[in-house]
Amino acid sequence: MLTNSTITSSDILLFTDHIRKVLPELATAKLGLEFEYQSLPLCVIDAVYSIGVNFAGVVNTVDRYRKYFELQHHRDPKDILPSKDKQESISSFCQKFEKFGVEGMVDKVFCNRQRTSTRNGILKADAVNRFALVLQKYKVEYLLDVEKIINNKDFENDICAIPGQKSGISLKYFFMLTGFEDLIKPDRMILRFIEAAIGKSVSLSDATVLLKEAVDRLKEFDPASYGKLTMRLLDNKIWAYQRSPKDIATDGIDVESLWLKLDNVSDPMDKQKEFYAHKKATLEKMVYAGMGCCYAFFRMKKNHENWFVVWLGGSDGWSSAINIHNFNNKELPAPRSLKECIEDIEKNGIKP
Repeated sequence: MLTNSTITSSDILLFTDHIRKVLPELATAKLGLEFEYQSLPLCVIDAVYSIGVNFAGVVNTVDRYRKYFELQHHRDPKDILPSKDKQESISSFCQKFEKFGVEGMVDKVFCNRQRTSTRNGILKADAVNRFALVLQKYKVEYLLDVEKIINNKDFENDICAIPGQKSGISLKYFFMLTGFEDLIKPDRMILRFIEAAIGKSVSLSDATVLLKEAVDRLKEFDPASYGKLTMRLLDNKIWAYQRSPKDIATDGIDVESLWLKLDNVSDPMDKQKEFYAHKKATLEKMVYAGMGCCYAFFRMKKNHENWFVVWLGGSDGWSSAINIHNFNNKELPAPRSLKECIEDIEKNGIKP
């Protein structure tokens, strides 16, 4: 067993083998575009808004901000930090909040009213502003200034004091977005991947240990293929794998037929049982505890578009109605038809 960790040598072996099996293209993988932002404010927006939501929504939020103020999105060339005169400064970013106010930034710019928490959370736009003000306090204005606050405990404490930032996950992701290679964002995607690989859940700190050990083992095993692998890159590719369609309960199902069959079932409980009968194993795999109840999540495709459906239930695993939660965790009216549920999800988004 590793010192100060519950991770065993067997866990590391299982995890490394799982990575090689499900991420065969890792040796030639490249980071996503979110790691090539032109300016620091884009990193702040992404880091705060990315927690607990669908990534497409984060991309759209960042893009709305960029387009509203006509800012460059990604740097070119990607491996060289742009000069200060080509970046938006944190002070300029804070001035926008002063001009528009948090509500103005929410309604006119971000067009996103997500909160940091479903209980007593603040608007994520407010958290973005507070994050930026802390950076300003420590005189971090541009991408190249971030080195000033790496491992600065006072800075970390100030960020973690922002409502919804206590875990430090957004902070770690912020550092990753700005270029630091030896960090991971240990969110639910990473933790679920680990659990599937080693058969047990791990803490946030043990997740970091496990990814570091895996990177070291892969480099040692095949330096020619994995010599440039970093924790940041591995985290990014695990995250991408977890959100890919292969994890969704469509395999082995005639989705179109199931769609039509479910849509013709009026009783929501029967809808649940009908789907459960078609894909019991996948549904069990995708049931998670949360908000005092259980929910199952899957995605089906109809007319080449993605549809999301969620069932919420109590301890018996069934519910008398289909309930959909939007990003603010406000329950929408139930019971509802499958079509109405899907329309609500398309409109409001969902936290899988």
